[in-house]
Amino acid sequence: MKTNTQISKSDIKIRVFTLADYSNAIEFWSKIEGLALDESADSPEAVAAFLQRNPGFSGIALDPNDQIIGAVLCGHNGRAGALYHLAVAKAHRGKGVAQALVSHCYAKLTEAK
Repeated sequence: MKTNTQISKSDIKIRVFTLADYSNAIEFWSKIEGLALDESADSPEAVAAFLQRNPGFSGIALDPNDQIIGAVLCGHNGRAGALYHLAVAKAHRGKGVAQALVSHCYAKLTEAK
């Protein structure tokens, strides 16, 4: 098993963020310095509605042990796309995690044209 410092870009798994990820994502985001969560906008109900309006757009990055190392909410209003709460665990920064998450989002937004 690799340690956090040995994870390479090829070890990173990006998958669709689902409502089942909500609790773990909120816990993850709450540990990211400078990332502010809103009690109303980031409630389970609000995130569920966001994910339902934008199915498949948001992403979770996992390490080889299936631990969250990055997350992003992504959606659009039919005209403009937006990313919210894009964050990567400090130990995994500079390894392409954010780039992989943004690429996931960009691909979904491109498909939605």
